[in-house]
Amino acid sequence: TDGRGSDVRRFWAAERFTGFGRDPFSPSRRAPKLTTVSGNRKADLKAALRANCAKVPGVYGMLDATGRLIYVGKSKSLRTRLLSYFSPKVARDKPGAILRETRSLIWERQPSEFAALLRELYLIRTWRPRLPVLAPAAARQRRRLELAVEFD
Repeated sequence: TDGRGSDVRRFWAAERFTGFGRDPFSPSRRAPKLTTVSGNRKADLKAALRANCAKVPGVYGMLDATGRLIYVGKSKSLRTRLLSYFSPKVARDKPGAILRETRSLIWERQPSEFAALLRELYLIRTWRPRLPVLAPAAARQRRRLELAVEFD
């Protein structure tokens, strides 16, 4: 090595994923239940997914072989969305590329699609997965949400 190799590698090493953590938007102080399925082959992941994932809103993540979070997404139906990654139609597209690197799928349920959206945004900003959800130009744009409540 060049005398600084181990320090340089440690500096650039991505943080190992330990769980999504507490949801700041939930009134509960506990972290939501995280479900994980793993496999070295796509067929193993797909079978485990079919056996364990429900059609509920939530957020999901994908871990690579080193246990690092590489992608975060959300869905109004976790089972449907996650199984869509295994479709032959998307094998050559971005979802196929993500799945080729994936060794574990993780997910947590959310009470609604809106709650899943908030959680996804929080997780992307917290974990900074290697494969971003948003295109670079879209990621730089500021977003604003306004809610109006009328009382009679």
